[in-house]
Amino acid sequence: VVFDSPPLLLTTEARTLAAKMGQIVMIVASETTTHTGLQEALSTLESGENIALIMNKAKYSQSVD
Repeated sequence: VVFDSPPLLLTTEARTLAAKMGQIVMIVASETTTHTGLQEALSTLESGENIALIMNKAKYSQSVD
């Protein structure tokens, strides 16, 4: 079962829901989410054992050497 929640730092509902979950998958927006914001979001989670991060909105660049 997957529960989708609003952004963790914007609402208290996300923190409450996260506290009840056995595993958390956090989506991190590339070039938008700051390192400080990510650290703050992770520190608000009570259980830090099963947290996975997925980066989205990354730009693909094919470099030619």
